[in-house]
Amino acid sequence: MPIYEYKCGCGKVFEVLQIPGKDNGQIKCPECGSEILSKVISKPFLPNAVGAPADLSAKAATCCGKKPENTGCTPGECCGGGTKE
Repeated sequence: MPIYEYKCGCGKVFEVLQIPGKDNGQIKCPECGSEILSKVISKPFLPNAVGAPADLSAKAATCCGKKPENTGCTPGECCGGGTKE
């Protein structure tokens, strides 16, 4: 389903789900009710895994892949969970 982002002259930015083949009516700003809107071009969503190597063993060797000095920690320890063995 296409979700479009609009910006109103009052500064409000909002999203609208527009279903193809259905009369979606006139789009109005939820803040001020204005019909004078501009369509915002949003950045596409790209998951973190896009472009990541298939072999993540180098990351697995460090705690959350962020602190090389924390090698050998258990999963979740960096986020406050788990215990060090």
